[in-house]
Amino acid sequence: MTTNVWRKASTLTLSPIAQALLFLSLSSTVLWTVYFSTYPPVHNAVHSLRHHTLMISCH
Repeated sequence: MTTNVWRKASTLTLSPIAQALLFLSLSSTVLWTVYFSTYPPVHNAVHSLRHHTLMISCH
């Protein structure tokens, strides 16, 4: 019984669809955090990127 559960879990988590969704979620979270960060070192590091992508104005 336990082996069957582990096999199903590994099949689900290692599937290409699950990996793609995990990658997109992680990437989106990182980009969102960087773009909307008000922490001064992060804000200053990506300041010009924010303006050049025309996505977010910061002031």
